[in-house]
Amino acid sequence: GTTFGYMETMLKVAEETKGVRFEHATGYKSAENMRTYDSRTYEGAYLVGVIAGKMTKSNKLGVVASVPIPEVLRNINAFTLGAQSVNPKVTTRVVWINKWFDPGKEREGAVALMDQGADVLMQNTDSTAVVQAANEKGKFAFGWDSDMSKFAPEAHLASAVINWTPYYVQATREALEGKWTGGKRRQKYQCQKCGRTTTYPREGK
Repeated sequence: GTTFGYMETMLKVAEETKGVRFEHATGYKSAENMRTYDSRTYEGAYLVGVIAGKMTKSNKLGVVASVPIPEVLRNINAFTLGAQSVNPKVTTRVVWINKWFDPGKEREGAVALMDQGADVLMQNTDSTAVVQAANEKGKFAFGWDSDMSKFAPEAHLASAVINWTPYYVQATREALEGKWTGGKRRQKYQCQKCGRTTTYPREGK
């Protein structure tokens, strides 16, 4: 399961199908045949925050946030701390859309933040609506979960992207070799080796 929202359903199905192994991303509940895994997404958020702190002219940053769960709150805090590490005057405003993917709401949130003076935006949502809105209004923005540079060539500063492949290979190997175990394995896999967060910078900048 690759989203936090699958947690309760996966836990129920895992209980009903003991012979199947389940992997749940970013959750905190586990079972004998279901474990969690995660990446240090806040590291990428901190890095883009540093860039935002240097790029802002208004000292007002904006975040279009998905749902108020620990991983998203960590990312917002990391983004703000990164910005304040180079520009103590920075403040961050947040708009919650309560979904991971909703281009319409993401755009509305982005526009609302820019109307309030935010000139650099980060998102913890998955569509390209935020960077596109920033591009239209002459502001800056960061992509999330994929390289969004081609959708906002003037606005895009960087995108934080997680490479889950090393972890999936490792988990599959463990299952094939009979070494897979359930339970809370989150901390073990919160490492750059197993889930690296890569920041793709804006070309030529």
